[in-house]
Amino acid sequence: MGRRWILGLALATVTLAVYAQTAGFEFVSFDDGHYVTRNHHVNRGFTERGVAWAFVAGNENWHPLTWLSHMLDVQLFGLDPAGHHATAVALHVVNTLLLFGLLQSMTGARGRSAFVAGLFALHPLHVESVAWVSERKDVLSTAFGLLSTWLYLNYSRRGCAGHYLGAVALFAMALMAKSMWVTLPLVFLLLDYWPLGRMGSSPSNAAGDGAHSTTGAAARTSVRKLLIEKIPFFALSAAASVATYSFQRDYGTLGHVETLSIWDRGANGLVSAALYLGKTVWPVNLSVHYPHPYVPGTGGTPYEGWQVAVAAALLVAISASLWRTHGAPYARVGWLWYLGTLVPVIGVVQVGTQGMADRYTYLPLIGVFIALAWGALDLGRRAGLRGKTLERVAGGGAVLVLAACTACTASQLRHWRDSESLFGHALDLNPNDSKIHLDLGFALQSQGRIVEAIAHYRRALETRPEFALAHLNWGTALAWDGQLEGAVDQYRRALVVEPDYAHAHLNLGGALQALGRIDEAIASLERALALRPNDAIAWVNLGSAFRERGDFEAAMGHYRHALEVWPDHVPAHAELAATLRMLGQRDGAVGQYRKWLEAHPENADAHVNLGGILFSMGRIEEAIAHYRRALAAEPDSAVAHYSLGNALGSKGQLREAVAHFRRTLEIRPDYLDARNNLELALRLQAGEARAQ
Repeated sequence: MGRRWILGLALATVTLAVYAQTAGFEFVSFDDGHYVTRNHHVNRGFTERGVAWAFVAGNENWHPLTWLSHMLDVQLFGLDPAGHHATAVALHVVNTLLLFGLLQSMTGARGRSAFVAGLFALHPLHVESVAWVSERKDVLSTAFGLLSTWLYLNYSRRGCAGHYLGAVALFAMALMAKSMWVTLPLVFLLLDYWPLGRMGSSPSNAAGDGAHSTTGAAARTSVRKLLIEKIPFFALSAAASVATYSFQRDYGTLGHVETLSIWDRGANGLVSAALYLGKTVWPVNLSVHYPHPYVPGTGGTPYEGWQVAVAAALLVAISASLWRTHGAPYARVGWLWYLGTLVPVIGVVQVGTQGMADRYTYLPLIGVFIALAWGALDLGRRAGLRGKTLERVAGGGAVLVLAACTACTASQLRHWRDSESLFGHALDLNPNDSKIHLDLGFALQSQGRIVEAIAHYRRALETRPEFALAHLNWGTALAWDGQLEGAVDQYRRALVVEPDYAHAHLNLGGALQALGRIDEAIASLERALALRPNDAIAWVNLGSAFRERGDFEAAMGHYRHALEVWPDHVPAHAELAATLRMLGQRDGAVGQYRKWLEAHPENADAHVNLGGILFSMGRIEEAIAHYRRALAAEPDSAVAHYSLGNALGSKGQLREAVAHFRRTLEIRPDYLDARNNLELALRLQAGEARAQ
């Protein structure tokens, strides 16, 4: 018991030490905005509407527990990336300890179980699953999947219905975090064979290697009964597979299923399965994106026929040799674990433009690690090593391998510190990767480095001329830089490539509106809404266009429609309130500002605007209260200091008014109205002093 706890503590300590550097990492512009920072359902923490959205929507995948975990992080840490990274690292440590305990409990082989867990914890192929905030689904689903396996182990030993039902429930939770765990029922069947020894054809020694078996009274039974026993698990797998396919089809991420032949997908799958094995042994040139070799314009290079043949021959040779090997059930189980759990992500149903991904190995490599750990000891025995000599050689070899993995992981982790580092490294490995040029361009654009961003959008289009998103981002960069005519041209180019691109219609409408071409803007925005009727931003922009045309009733109707779609949408509340105020409907404007503050009680702009309209209605004390709330939320708000100074001055509280006018000018020295009002307040103060 003592050694097991020491090994567990060592695994946790080393893993935490290696991944500690993630505490200083940023969010990256590769899906982190989609999952956390720009996702309005997530980035406000737990809300009733957000929780409902997680279960009924969830965009391209149905993984509600993953969404809820991101919401919990926001609730606890806000949008500080350190907290989000810490959660991922903590889950990875938990998974490592669960794997160690599970293998040790099933086989009694403490040292080999610790080695497998160490490889799982420290292998550089697993960096992506841990260091990438958006890949929370990997570490979270694995925690539930391993817990389900623990309860299944207990059920197999004791036949307890509660353990069985718990395993089913935890399996459902694993699927609700990531559907890749659909293969778990097959993993259970493999474990029934070895090391649990439940099948009639199972090896006589459950541990399969001379280790003490801890399967207890697990009774052997027929394959038919074992399959029947797993019907609920298979049913959940089928339901999750159908749900995932439906969500991805509806979200439009399965476009390459139609454009890629089954032969192209099969060739990529065979080579990818072989390449993952190569990267397991020699983890170099790891990238955040490996372009699909058969998707045109991605920067990938199609495989030669001999490469596909060699990969197929390798996989067949390994399979054949393991099947003929007697006395090594762990090798067969490990190999089938690897191949079986890789199937959902091997590209038979192609999602996205990647041909392979490091994150896809998080679960499959457990099988490879098991085969390596138990196989290495067998090789030592066949080489004539025995007793303490075998232990020393095996232990020393394990330490060297884990030390090498630790060094490689620490090096690979550094590429994930920010977007520029991550994408720059990927382009060093493949300068023609159009997606990475796009992502790096967006990261640079977010920093205001417009010229550099456009250079990368141009490079993306050189590799992939019909890349609508590159034209869209180029147009956005130009719009940010005030080059609206150029932005319009890029948006139109995006629409030539993809006529029904709702986002391009939306951005084109915004640019045309900024140029004063209101009728054209309205046409583009209406087209965007025809394609995406629940786009609150498009409804707000359309309302603003109608307001500029003088049709205030239509504008307010569109703002209200936006709030039906997205009740907490700040711009919709702000624009509707401003329009009501413009029309002299001050009570309606006050009500709208109050609704805005119900959703965002610490929003400084809402407090300033509400204070302004209350001030105009003569409700000075209420206005002052809201100005003070604005300053509590945003102490350096020049507008709030100025407005509070005005309100205090109107009540004759000149000393405090002067202090706020002076603070306004410290923040914004060019604020002319504040300077004039400060001079007036000082003169009034002087007059009061003379009168006294």
